[in-house]
Amino acid sequence: MKITSVRKALQTVQSGQPVDAFEAAKWLISIRNRIRGDSLAEIASNKGWKPINRVAAIYVIGFLGKNGRETVPTLISILNDQHENTKVRSEAAEALGYIRDQKAIQVLEKIILSSAEPQQIRIQCIFALPRIGGSKALAILKEVERTRPTGKIAKQLKEALSDISRGII
Repeated sequence: MKITSVRKALQTVQSGQPVDAFEAAKWLISIRNRIRGDSLAEIASNKGWKPINRVAAIYVIGFLGKNGRETVPTLISILNDQHENTKVRSEAAEALGYIRDQKAIQVLEKIILSSAEPQQIRIQCIFALPRIGGSKALAILKEVERTRPTGKIAKQLKEALSDISRGII
C-alpha cells in the first residue's frame, strides 16, 4: 500500500486493516511536523471505529509530542472512560506522557491509585508520569511506592523512579 496524501493516510488509519492502519500511522509520524492532532483525535474518540484503528490514531498523537496538546482533553476523556477498550485507554495514557501536559496528571493519579483499574492501564499511567515530570508527578510515584506494589506494577514504578532520579526524562 502506498500512501500519497494526509487524507489517504487518515482514511487508512480510520478504517483500514490493522497492518495498513499502522503503516499509514508510520507514514503520518514521518511527516508529524506538518499534521495536526484534531483529525486523529476524532478517530481516537469515535467508538464506531475498531479499537485497533483508534489505537493507531492515538499512536500517531503520541509522536506529535507537545504539538499534540489540542488532543489532551480527548485523550483524558478516553482514559477516564472505564467502559472503553483497555488497549485504547492504555495507548491514551502513553500518548499523554509523550505530550507532557500537566493537565493529565490528575487523571493519571486517579487511575494509578485505583486497584479496580486494569493492571495494563495502571502500568501505562506510571510510564506517563515521569515523562510529564514535575514535583506532583514525583509525589504520586512516591505515594505508589509506599503501597509496596508487586509484579509488573512494581517493575514499571522502579523504572519510572530510576528514570527520574537519573534525569533521563
